[in-house]
Amino acid sequence: MDQAMLSKMERGERSFRREDIDALAKIFKQPKKELLTLWLADKILKTTENQRYKKEALQLAIDQFDN
Repeated sequence: MDQAMLSKMERGERSFRREDIDALAKIFKQPKKELLTLWLADKILKTTENQRYKKEALQLAIDQFDN
């Protein structure tokens, strides 16, 4: 990952991809699990941002993990 790509990510001009997580963990010396969790949470929020029943849908998905 080059500096230009990283700068675009930091400015929000380019989205992070799953494939970027390993490199970012090394660059920022952060646990991969933490970055993956943040990446996935961001994806979920972006996907549901304009949805009327997002809280209900997210709760239903969470409930499915227990079954």
